[in-house]
Parts: sequence; structure tokens; C-alpha cells
Amino acid sequence: MQSALRARSQQALRHLHVMLHIFDGVRAVIERFTFVPAPPSPHTRRFCPAQYLSPDG
Repeated sequence: MQSALRARSQQALRHLHVMLHIFDGVRAVIERFTFVPAPPSPHTRRFCPAQYLSPDG
């Protein structure tokens, strides 16, 4: 009984991991195709670094 419960919980964790990967991929695609001028914050700087690079280097 205990081993079956442990196997089921590991399977649920694996499904959750796959779902998180899928959601992360979808979020990355959405961020790539929505060019909205966001205020500079540590979150947006990670996703679009070219927006914050100065033109003179």
C-alpha cells in the first residue's frame, strides 16, 4: 500500500514537472511575440536585454 502510494505521488510530481515546462515554454513564446514597453525592473531586464542596451555601447 505504501509503495503504491509513493509511486503515485512520484508520477504526479513528474506530471507537474512536465506541465511546468510546458507553461514556461508558452510564457517564453508569449513574451517573445508581445512587444510591450515595460518599465525597467529586474524581471523584464532578464527577458529582453536588448531593450536596455545603450546605443553607444
